[in-house]
Amino acid sequence: MQTPVTFTVNTTPLLETSCDALLIPVQQDAPLRPNAAALDAALDGLIGDMRERREFRGEPNQVAVMATLGRLSAARVVLLGLGKPADLTPVVAARAFASAARTLGKRAPTVCATDLADLALEASTAAVAIAEGVELSRFALDLYRTRERPESGIRELLVSGATEAALRQGSIRGQARNIARNLVNEPGNVLDPPELARRAQSLAEEAGLEVEVLDEEAMQRLNMHAILTVTRGAETGARFILLRHRGAAGDPDLALVGKAVTFDTGGISLKPVTEMGKMKGDMAGGAAVVGAMWAIGQLKLALHVIGLVPAAVNMPDGRAWMPGDVVNTRSGKTVETVTTDAEGRMLLADALDYARELKAARVVDIATLTGACVVALGHVASALYGTDADLVELLRACGEETGERHWPMPLFPEYGELNRSEIADLKNSGGRTAGSITAAHFLREFAGDTPWAHLDIAGTSQHDKGKPWAPAGPSGTGVGTFIRLAEMLAHGDG
Repeated sequence: MQTPVTFTVNTTPLLETSCDALLIPVQQDAPLRPNAAALDAALDGLIGDMRERREFRGEPNQVAVMATLGRLSAARVVLLGLGKPADLTPVVAARAFASAARTLGKRAPTVCATDLADLALEASTAAVAIAEGVELSRFALDLYRTRERPESGIRELLVSGATEAALRQGSIRGQARNIARNLVNEPGNVLDPPELARRAQSLAEEAGLEVEVLDEEAMQRLNMHAILTVTRGAETGARFILLRHRGAAGDPDLALVGKAVTFDTGGISLKPVTEMGKMKGDMAGGAAVVGAMWAIGQLKLALHVIGLVPAAVNMPDGRAWMPGDVVNTRSGKTVETVTTDAEGRMLLADALDYARELKAARVVDIATLTGACVVALGHVASALYGTDADLVELLRACGEETGERHWPMPLFPEYGELNRSEIADLKNSGGRTAGSITAAHFLREFAGDTPWAHLDIAGTSQHDKGKPWAPAGPSGTGVGTFIRLAEMLAHGDG
């Protein structure tokens, strides 16, 4: 991951600030705000002329870079579009600044400046959004290109009207999402379960979290048979990562559980070759938990939160589990294997039972669980399920606030009947129809009476296409939702 951006509170008037570039937000079909208007005057009406000729209208994520020709202390001006005033939200602002920063990322490292007065948002909200957006722009896919990869983009951002606390909060949010994106971006031959555990441990120590990593012997003692069954065909052993932020006394207020299959071949039920390479990202749920827990620790929230990340590789060999096998889970429930490509729910079954044993007040799991979710919701929204209506609504609202859409889905009991087995308590697949719903029903069996929710992020863990504010590739979805959820619970809003 690149060096984080330095965010500094600026006390010099914006147009007098000496820097490489001024970042000036402009709203679509609306009067220019103070700094933009003053800049327009200094440049002999250039902005107004560009708007009139429709070269730059201030549409969402639109970016224009102009030289100041020595008329200002800054060398360049970057206009960034916010869209129409009625549509302005912190997410819109963050993406606009990310779009501008990505444009500057094609240049040498820069020192830039901006002013909260140019955003029609409450000051601390605006500062968080700006810092998060600029930090998110630092993510890059080309981790293993052998050419020189010099630092680029915004090195330092001077922000007028901000506080250091708000800028730090936004920076932490952006860094946390990039932690998850970088983990998902790693190939399976680099990021196996032991390596994921090592990185999680390093991040935990950095954020002041307690950490415990269970190897297969320890997992055997805890009767995590479902996880161990999945990993039986792999040379690389499974790991169970437990992260803890003890920001309050007593039992955990919240457990975050993330599936981390660092590579999924489908096992004996082998996946099509055209889809196989994407399966390095089958640990996006676990990555989201690691990133969110890092941020929760950095923010020192007054909440007791645990993160549980079962990590495994699903591989076929002579010892691998097979369709037809009956598996004993940690809870004591037995599962008939319909397909070894429904491995993620096996990992989560043991992890959810363990979260229940640790007496978490509420449990949320997140997983790239089913292709059926992509069929249902595409790449726009994650599927959201739960047994507690308040928790489901809180997650939906947190997602909306942070630009991560979650769509509530039904858990009618008739769907659960599709998981019933004639030979065991459950089947690990209810069939093709309603596949995301039956998978959620399967997980529900292991949450017990604990308020529980599930996010299926199979379609949202990756941006299917590049966007002005993000490249195609890992999205880090779930991180923003979990940070906001923990904040709200810590403040007594949940």
